[in-house]
Amino acid sequence: MNQARLANIGLAIIFLLALVGLAIDCAAQPVDPYFSADIPVRSQDTKERQYAAQKGMQEVLVRLSGSEQVLRDEQIQQAVGQALRYVEQFQYRPITDQDLLDRGLEEFINLTFSSTLLESLLSESKQPYWPVNRPSTLVWLAEDSLQEGKLLLNSSTPHDIIDSVKAAAKHRGLPIQFPLLDLQDQMNLSVDQVWQLDEQAIVDASARYNADVILVGRFSTTSQGQYLITWQFFHKGDTQVYDSRTDDVAVIGTEGVVPLVEYLSARYSHIPQYSDVPGMIMQLSGVETFRDYRKSLDYLEGLPMISDVAVDAVRHDTLLLRLTTTANAEKFINTLQLDNKIRPREQLPEERLLWQRRAPGTEENPLDYVWSVN
Repeated sequence: MNQARLANIGLAIIFLLALVGLAIDCAAQPVDPYFSADIPVRSQDTKERQYAAQKGMQEVLVRLSGSEQVLRDEQIQQAVGQALRYVEQFQYRPITDQDLLDRGLEEFINLTFSSTLLESLLSESKQPYWPVNRPSTLVWLAEDSLQEGKLLLNSSTPHDIIDSVKAAAKHRGLPIQFPLLDLQDQMNLSVDQVWQLDEQAIVDASARYNADVILVGRFSTTSQGQYLITWQFFHKGDTQVYDSRTDDVAVIGTEGVVPLVEYLSARYSHIPQYSDVPGMIMQLSGVETFRDYRKSLDYLEGLPMISDVAVDAVRHDTLLLRLTTTANAEKFINTLQLDNKIRPREQLPEERLLWQRRAPGTEENPLDYVWSVN
């Protein structure tokens, strides 16, 4: 075997090893949970995979839009019928749940869908898109049982209702956390205050967790085994109370989480609307260094509803920016409030009077913010 042929074989081996390494590296990349779904199937048959892709795509679209209304759109329905076209990768794993096995289901197929394709689909069909930068929710749960009386529960409590709430939140893409129920929590909030839905006490005790939303649930069980649940959530001065009654513990989390998700998605989702109207105008002060300049522009450009950021003018520590966005000013402001990387500048009374009749985000009344990240 001559030297040239050996060299070619060596190059081929190196190339193959590089491909294997690339495949391993790609497989190790974290999967965005917002764009993936686990669907139980009977086999690895093609028809089963097609069915699972449709179910998974429906699940992901509801999660991304925040509402099941998205599935009623004709263009969305047509796309779901070709769901495999939107799948980036899939893999199987065995089912260990005996209830599922008894139903003839053998494996889970984990499907990961293309974020780019699904976001484009929602845009083209004029359906709402709820960015994955979502409000965090603190969940307080109180149970009144015949055996132990009133108790507070958290994520370490072995209870089917905790599992139900976690599953519903994961299914709908709602980030949640539970209180520690440590000594500080016990001093700040009693189980009776939670049971009475004492708003001020609950809000004060929740402050240590820096959550954007507070969800409270109290439940008891009748002698017939039926759960009676009252839910209440608090968010930026808004509150809603709703009740549910069921004998199926698996749906309790859904009945508590879905009304909250519908409320939040209505507040934070946006429907892309492209037009020839000039972009939104923002005045951003507090940009004192080049590092501030680069970080502030990167932050704005990274927001899902912003497609372009143009610097119209710079004066001292203040930038005049023109933002190309698919959201209106209200939706944009709501999104900015989630992480407070930029905050509204405190305006003088005469300034508020001057602009109060002008639409925010226009040249006559720019959005006035301060960069607040060190």
